[in-house]
Amino acid sequence: MTGTKDHGAKSLIAIQASDILGVGKIGVALIEAISAGIGKWWEPKHYHRVGEAERLNFRNWVAEVQQAGLSSSQADLTLSERALIRLTANEMHRQSNREGVASSAIECFKQEVSPSSNGPIEAEPPKIDIEWLDQFWRLAQDVSNEDMQTVWGRILSRQAAGTGSYSARTLHTLSMLSKSEASLLEKMATVTISGLPDGIDAIMTHFHFGFQNYATKQADDQLTLAAGILNTALFGSIGILIESGWAHGIHVTSQDPALLKIGAKKFEIRGTSKLAKPPHLLPIGSGYAYAPVGKEIISLVRTVPNNDYLQSMRDGLKLVGLDLGQVE
Repeated sequence: MTGTKDHGAKSLIAIQASDILGVGKIGVALIEAISAGIGKWWEPKHYHRVGEAERLNFRNWVAEVQQAGLSSSQADLTLSERALIRLTANEMHRQSNREGVASSAIECFKQEVSPSSNGPIEAEPPKIDIEWLDQFWRLAQDVSNEDMQTVWGRILSRQAAGTGSYSARTLHTLSMLSKSEASLLEKMATVTISGLPDGIDAIMTHFHFGFQNYATKQADDQLTLAAGILNTALFGSIGILIESGWAHGIHVTSQDPALLKIGAKKFEIRGTSKLAKPPHLLPIGSGYAYAPVGKEIISLVRTVPNNDYLQSMRDGLKLVGLDLGQVE
């Protein structure tokens, strides 16, 4: 009948969010963000078919040139044809990178946000800023390393789901990290303390004992050694660590037990109420604090804590009557 709506019909975007992610409405924001980056609605079979067709055409062209006794660089092509071939190959590579990031975003969404993951689900999908999304894809299209594609996919998934927020400055900083710098940051994540009451993320390298003796000096030395080489000069200069000094105080709540995270694991410090009374904070040490960009980047790294660092933390805290234990 004219003027009636088909309430049983679904839009293509809603169907895909439900079919691919199994979460319905919250998936819309991610699907739209992916669609903005890869050019069409995200349909795995369609993209596999189109991508393979493009690669087959390119392989056929190369085979025909080689059959004629020429290499692709020696073929008698016009300037515009050579430019077109180069641009096509470059864009195919970038498209492949974009789709790698998109696939990683889907997997992250399933693991962290979908009902089966017991993750947080917003009633309404948050809106992603168009300029942010444009910058994201312009940078992500040049990420070829599979591990880094996973990191970029995690950014897109969390930004779309509203479970994380990453600035444009963070995107640019991440895109400029070398492989060795990214590897060092991954190691730093294993000794990073987060979930502190003042909101900072930090690497503790010294204890706050209030007194000094051989045992406390040995505990400090062990903790510093376990924290490892941090390259604070480099990471301070590019805005990952706070550059203005290193002695940033690290405090926990005096509520007993005090909760925090080391690496990606949750811990509690028991016995804090003996040393400080609520609502006061209890200083436990000092070290290097992350700048806002660094805090966003380090949150992307999933890693277990460094065992030597954990043991050093336990040994030092015991000297003042505190006990560090993992929360299951």
